[in-house]
Amino acid sequence: MGPAPGALIAHLIPHLILWSAFDLAQGQARPDVSLVAAGPQRGDEPVKLMRVRMQLGRTPDHPEGDHRHGYLFVAPLAADAYLDAEAWPEVRGLCWARRFDPDMGADETANGWLQHSGRGWRFEFSGEAGEPEDKEPLFKLDRHRVAVGDYISVTEPDGVQRPFRIVEVTPA
Repeated sequence: MGPAPGALIAHLIPHLILWSAFDLAQGQARPDVSLVAAGPQRGDEPVKLMRVRMQLGRTPDHPEGDHRHGYLFVAPLAADAYLDAEAWPEVRGLCWARRFDPDMGADETANGWLQHSGRGWRFEFSGEAGEPEDKEPLFKLDRHRVAVGDYISVTEPDGVQRPFRIVEVTPA
């Protein structure tokens, strides 16, 4: 089960705005359209949504880590590479998460959302009926930078907390 249709539309709107800002006939950006205003805003500043890819770090079962097991998610990041909790309520519908794991089966992923409450952050993945099935806490993510090379610990559905290395952070 993937993100709700309304959230998918909200995710696509900035991309559609970008296409409308591009003049296909001339092959260049239209001067009458501002791309800065295309994304979510907080006051006068655009919210910086970033796509983050994490892969399983070294564990006793995987001494070299595992690039086939990890997470891909979108989150608002502040300039100092910490999650922007103040911006999150405005962009929460765009903050999707995807879990990939070879033990789930070939080409299978779990789709869900990055959630925030208090100081805690977690991934929530829906079951068949659309109700949250798996809630996977991110260990003290309010105190960790989200930058390439850093590690984030996630408590997975089996109850085991595992380290994940951030391998990519790019604009969403």
